[in-house]
Amino acid sequence: MAAEIAVTGDTPLDYLLRVMRNDEAELGVRVFAARSAAPYVHPRLSAVTVTRVSDKETLEELERKAIRLGKKIGLGDLTSLFAAAKH
Repeated sequence: MAAEIAVTGDTPLDYLLRVMRNDEAELGVRVFAARSAAPYVHPRLSAVTVTRVSDKETLEELERKAIRLGKKIGLGDLTSLFAAAKH
């Protein structure tokens, strides 16, 4: 399979999508290809754990942390963003 992918450049997902879009293929085959490809094109939402802010962390402390992180990762100074949100 790896050799075929190297020659054609097609991955299994590419193949499934090509079958799905082929108007000459049987409808059942096209539906099967679509259902098989869907999880790779449209991933399902997953549950996430929600944690609450500790009683020790106030909103202002979280804002200060966000502003520091914004500067650190190159977003610039976010102070005005938080100031605007308070009004």
